[in-house]
Amino acid sequence: MSSCLSSCFYVESYESRGLPPVPICTWKAQYTKPDTPPLPADASVTVKYSWAFFMALSHMLCIGYGRYPPLTVSEIWITIFSMVMGASLYAIFIGQISSMTLR
Repeated sequence: MSSCLSSCFYVESYESRGLPPVPICTWKAQYTKPDTPPLPADASVTVKYSWAFFMALSHMLCIGYGRYPPLTVSEIWITIFSMVMGASLYAIFIGQISSMTLR
């Protein structure tokens, strides 16, 4: 965070000297993945909520899709279904092992 603040200060002082602008230091610029396909401005509400739900769920379950995220709404929902099933089966497995060790 301090490097971001210092680089933002550096950008401001750099531009005030009349030099060419450099990339602005913002939270979005630092943490947005460049490989994530941007949603079009005219995307429907269903597409936006599907993408938001997929991103939230993949972050909560610590699943990174890197360079190849799902691109269509049907791919998003198939991936969401597989994430939920995988997390549920993992929870059932851990629960069964825990109950067997407690006996």
